[in-house]
Amino acid sequence: MQRAIAEKIAAGEASSVAQGAALVAGEPEVEELISPVVKQVNKMWSSWEKMEDEAKQQFIMKLKGEGFI
Repeated sequence: MQRAIAEKIAAGEASSVAQGAALVAGEPEVEELISPVVKQVNKMWSSWEKMEDEAKQQFIMKLKGEGFI
């Protein structure tokens, strides 16, 4: 069963073990519950990883100026 679940994830048919297990068991697909805040943080982190160092420094300065850090 673990292998079948891993194959579902590797094939892009499932994005989690829970989804893969549901698919392998023939159950309705389980929708992952991700809060809007977590989605926003993930999107920001993805952008951060693509930013140039100078842009990161400016962003940090902006956060300091706003009193967040």
